[in-house]
Amino acid sequence: MGLNTSRKGSRAEHKAIASLEAEGYVCVRSSASKSPLDVVAFGSSMVRGVQVKSDSDSRPLRPSELEQAKALMRAMPQSPQVQYELWVWRNGKWRVKEIVRMQEQNDSGIVGDSFYLSTAE
Repeated sequence: MGLNTSRKGSRAEHKAIASLEAEGYVCVRSSASKSPLDVVAFGSSMVRGVQVKSDSDSRPLRPSELEQAKALMRAMPQSPQVQYELWVWRNGKWRVKEIVRMQEQNDSGIVGDSFYLSTAE
């Protein structure tokens, strides 16, 4: 019997926490929330806000889901000491770890940009 969507998400969030704690961060999980961040990791010089997504062959993520998550993070308060990230868990490993960045403000407002921490094929 397969896991439901909520349970898969929780497992992926706990894997993200383990990864971040291995890097020396102290983590807080936003359990069962609909907020833009699932995990907030506190380090000595940086705070990392992470949105964790799970993907599978039976329920692949739509590009619009990823773009919506990025848009929500771009609307969060910005600070040089805070980094927002989107992580995608698929088939037993992290497929994407992406920093969601803000570009310079132009006449039409702030435009978002992204930077990939890592991708796995």
